Amino acid sequence: MRAFDWSATALGPPESWPDTLILATGIVLQAATPIAVYWGTDLAILYNDAWGALVGGKHPGAMGRPAREVFPEAWDELGPMFARVLSGEGAVEVQDQRLLLDRAGTPEEVFFTYSLNPVLAPDGTVAGVFNVAQETTARFRAAAGLAASEERFRSFAENSADVLWIADPAGNRLEYLSPAYERVWGDRRELVLDDLGRWAALVHPEDRERAYAAMPRLLAGETLTVEYRIVRPDGGVRHIRDTGFPIRDGEGRLRRIGGVAQDVTAEHVREEALRASEEQFRVFAQAMPSHVWAARPNGQLYWFNEQVYAYSGAAAGTLDGSAWTGIVHPDDRSGVDKAWRLSLATGEDYEAEFRIRRADGAYRWFLTRGKPVRSRDGALTRWVGTCTDIDDRKCVMAWSSSRLRRVSPSLAVASVRSRRILRKPRSAPAGERKGIISPLAQNREPSLRRCQRSSAARPVSAAHRISVSGRPAARSSGVKKFSAECPTISSADHPRMRSAPGFQAVTRPSWSVVTMAKSTALSKIAW
Repeated sequence: MRAFDWSATALGPPESWPDTLILATGIVLQAATPIAVYWGTDLAILYNDAWGALVGGKHPGAMGRPAREVFPEAWDELGPMFARVLSGEGAVEVQDQRLLLDRAGTPEEVFFTYSLNPVLAPDGTVAGVFNVAQETTARFRAAAGLAASEERFRSFAENSADVLWIADPAGNRLEYLSPAYERVWGDRRELVLDDLGRWAALVHPEDRERAYAAMPRLLAGETLTVEYRIVRPDGGVRHIRDTGFPIRDGEGRLRRIGGVAQDVTAEHVREEALRASEEQFRVFAQAMPSHVWAARPNGQLYWFNEQVYAYSGAAAGTLDGSAWTGIVHPDDRSGVDKAWRLSLATGEDYEAEFRIRRADGAYRWFLTRGKPVRSRDGALTRWVGTCTDIDDRKCVMAWSSSRLRRVSPSLAVASVRSRRILRKPRSAPAGERKGIISPLAQNREPSLRRCQRSSAARPVSAAHRISVSGRPAARSSGVKKFSAECPTISSADHPRMRSAPGFQAVTRPSWSVVTMAKSTALSKIAW
């Protein structure tokens, strides 16, 4: 300002300035605060370096120029303020005025707090305006951001189903309590805001010690969750999960204590129902003769009934996780593991047959089935399964299969031979028919092979039908159906039967033989 050539401006050289302007200019130059003097009716500007920093790119071109020319983009806002001062209405003070200033070639939103004070000439008229200015853009935006943040918090807290609370750092009183308190506690907010003891009085007597013990730890800076019950004024009991945490400033000092209190009564009801259901399951499972087990969703087994431990001789708890595979026969383990992994991956029922070691070291076959248990929303919560002893059935099936393999070839050959004999006419030598008839006529029960020959023979015409009669048979409890001794043979019994010449499958008995006890004679045979 001192080096500026004022002679080229309307103010002229400093030597011609009035004493009032020289005095005001001296104050401007000595101040560290941004100050400017607007002089005359044109409001020519004189300012110090601090004020020049506020106008950015307008400096130094603003020196000595009329204010309207320096701030054309903001004169609609600034002009009326200067007019009031020049008219003698007195000083003007403005807080955080929003202006659009072009300080770097582009208009930008800025905020200023400033005052406009009249500078009086010796005759008492207003000769100029003394301006003290401070840019507040950063502070205003921070305050606005804080206000917006507080508004967002309040909007969130006011609509939250959980109870949000803020206490002073000493924990003596509540500074904020969200409206959800009235819904959960069933009490008015203002009562507990005025007296924190009101909260303490509503804590269930059995839980007060645990709830009160949390406050000293919160004041020490801990984040803590505590569960307790409250007794509402209407007598209802609610379960509360209260989480408190310290609120610190930028330097780490404790400023407040905040918290969120949740009504978890419904969760406790579900947990109680689940515990009751689990207990019913355990009682039922312990009463079952089969082996019963339960697994987590990841396939790790965590519970077995007593029958499993009694059978295996293992100590309780030693089969948990994947340890149960230790009692599975080594030859069966890979197949068991593969089937179990498939069910875990697909969520489908599990079924497998494998051998499990008994306490004495013997292995027995078991049929193992597992089913997934799901929640209402379809989420897998656990697996439940049983192991049923099928070792005896396995043995019977193996013995039956072995016997069938030994008998089937003989049955096929016998059937073919019997069919050839039965095709012989009556004129055929008796000896050719004796192979079947004579044992019956001699009052002997036919052998299994002869029965099979007869049962496989196809029906013949009436001309070739054979009848054998003896003395009347007496009634006896020893009557047996021949078909029960000699089951019908079909083409599926053996491959050799299907390849026999002229073979026809018999799907139902076409004849029957009735015999009595050994003391009686054969009554009749027909086919």
